[in-house]
Amino acid sequence: MLILFAATVSIVACDNSSEEASVSLSPTPTDAPVSRSPSPAPTASPTPSSSPAISPSPLPTPSPSPTTRPNPTPLSSDFERFKQFAVEIAEAARVGDAGFFAERAVIATTTCPGNEEFGPCAYREEGEVVSGVPSAALGSDAFGYRPLDEFETRLEDWFSAALAGELDDLGGGSAALHAVAWRVESPRAYAVLTEILDRGPVSSSEGPIGRQIRVFYFDLLDGDWALKGELTSTLAAIALGWAHGDCPECYDVWEFWESGE
Repeated sequence: MLILFAATVSIVACDNSSEEASVSLSPTPTDAPVSRSPSPAPTASPTPSSSPAISPSPLPTPSPSPTTRPNPTPLSSDFERFKQFAVEIAEAARVGDAGFFAERAVIATTTCPGNEEFGPCAYREEGEVVSGVPSAALGSDAFGYRPLDEFETRLEDWFSAALAGELDDLGGGSAALHAVAWRVESPRAYAVLTEILDRGPVSSSEGPIGRQIRVFYFDLLDGDWALKGELTSTLAAIALGWAHGDCPECYDVWEFWESGE
């Protein structure tokens, strides 16, 4: 089951007016002159102790579920198609099938301009050609291309490092599909995987055992979902926007993936 959550925790500002009811606080005075001739007894005005009639106010619009980022932009039907494909992603993560991702990876190629200090062409000569699966670190400028075999091996190692017996506020430690997200403008789909593992020595109060986020992004090419790259994070704090749907600049809609779908 998918629970809609629009991540907006900043939230992807991603990616309502009610008419107030009128309230009568006192009787309306009349402008008619007072007659001095005998007249029938006037109708009694409401006494001060009478409560003014208050029209019922319209019910407030329910707030979005905490697991759904509001999305004002109509979504492409392609996102629904991606969520169907995500069932396969969830199964591949559950069994640790790195080949599933490697088989769908698209190799990017770049000719280096020279004098680059960041990215896949860092410190490479002008005209040198580099290629591989795009891989970037969340929260940093680290970005490069991984050869396909290295990409698959690293992912296999990541799956096998999961500590299934661990538990935190996001769930168990086994590798699993945690959420799916969508960017309208690109358009682009994201699969957010997560697990708990021993991250080794880290310069943080989080300690070595902790959760890690791994985001794979996909484009629809010739009717199939192609993996265009990955985003990784060593420290859980850096990836909270992807874990909780709170990254307005990252996507237009974020949905928690209910395990067991």
